[in-house]
Amino acid sequence: MAAWVDELGVEKLDFPYLQSTKSMVGHCLSGSGAVELVATALQIQHDFVHPSINTEDLHENIATLIPREKIPQQTINTSIETAIKASFGFGDVNGCVVLRQYNS
Repeated sequence: MAAWVDELGVEKLDFPYLQSTKSMVGHCLSGSGAVELVATALQIQHDFVHPSINTEDLHENIATLIPREKIPQQTINTSIETAIKASFGFGDVNGCVVLRQYNS
């Protein structure tokens, strides 16, 4: 979490929403990145941020870095122009994709 805060260079209240698709669909193993990518694209297209379920007990170290409300417990209706989807897999198979709203 500290790396995201440092890299984005934003103040606490300006930190973007952070949520986990895995909390809703479980472990898909090798398919999880694709499922999460589709979920992220749908959120951009339909102007919402889905909740990160089962995150009621936020670790105190995370709470010192970003405000609690940036990890939503319920769906938030809001416009999203840019989203970053990160996947951290087994054996250091990690990836990050940036998606942006396309306006023709």
